[in-house]
Amino acid sequence: MSDYAGVDPDRVAKAASALENLRDTLAAQVPTIVNTMGTYGSPVSLAILRQAQARSVIDAADMRARSQLAYKLAALDNQMMVCPPGGLVTIPWDGPTVDAAAAQADAHPGCRAGSPGPPVRPRLPDRLL
Repeated sequence: MSDYAGVDPDRVAKAASALENLRDTLAAQVPTIVNTMGTYGSPVSLAILRQAQARSVIDAADMRARSQLAYKLAALDNQMMVCPPGGLVTIPWDGPTVDAAAAQADAHPGCRAGSPGPPVRPRLPDRLL
């Protein structure tokens, strides 16, 4: 059984980008910090930094997969007129269920499998007269 969450695809994409930035920053800075602290003979354990660096790779990939799934499902919802553009979509949150749902969305005839990035979403006017 998976947990599900209602998400805004654009916000999940921003979260994925932020995690990718964190991953890249940790990859660039953790070795320098560990080496510098090691030269001073610091008694402080830096294992948590290495753990954060390793975990950031997984977290960034998981959030990007959620983002791509959210965009796919939003595109399908828009085609079926279930959800207005810019609305929330419900996605599974755990990794294996996200992968299965993404495969199912790719198999749908209306979904552009393997499309890079978010689909072009129509913009509603700010004010309807």
